Amino acid sequence: MNALNGSIVIAMAALVMIIAPAAAADESSNFTVDDISNFFHAMQKTDFGDIEISGNNITFYSPEGSVKCKGEYDYVGSKTIDFQGYPVEWHMFNLRSDKEGCLEYKHVIATAVHDEAGLTHWHMRYGKLCFDILMENPAYGMWYPTMAANGTNAEMVSNAYSAESEMIGAFAVAAKQASNNTLSLEKWSGRWVNTEQLLDDPLMDPVYEAAANTANSLGEKSVSN
Repeated sequence: MNALNGSIVIAMAALVMIIAPAAAADESSNFTVDDISNFFHAMQKTDFGDIEISGNNITFYSPEGSVKCKGEYDYVGSKTIDFQGYPVEWHMFNLRSDKEGCLEYKHVIATAVHDEAGLTHWHMRYGKLCFDILMENPAYGMWYPTMAANGTNAEMVSNAYSAESEMIGAFAVAAKQASNNTLSLEKWSGRWVNTEQLLDDPLMDPVYEAAANTANSLGEKSVSN
């Protein structure tokens, strides 16, 4: 069993046990079908259609089937990160050259191919940002674009997700709680004065004089000791 296959499933199961009691006591955690649908779309959001890999080349297709980007990638290595107390291994790939049309896919990270509930698939993330941000930034903690084996249809995906609906529900609750804990700029709302602009005001002269006297006094004590 690879790191991801064992760990994310176990971690999601753990989420059920940890989050469910709190969610039951919190009326604001009620979810509609649309809420879960929106969560699924956000979790698997991409700006391309299918993906094809051949050798060191990755081809990103548009949803209509045209080629958006075909680039050659170098394997950089792998890194295991913590997800809910369990290890998740990401493999890192870097675009070999700054090819036009491919800059949005400069960095690609991927899990190993694995099978859950009969669905052969793997998860990925991509972007211009550095690998560590893609792997560890909390903002991407629930972002798992999913690539399933060629020929996968909606029925197969539905069957697989139905078998894991309880864990996916816990994932949705965790995402909502994480968003509730995310700071916004609202607490810093308003116009603020940059105090650097006031440092040359004559009213600051006594401050500088007092600080200089203190510094000199401390310096004299240091020398005498």
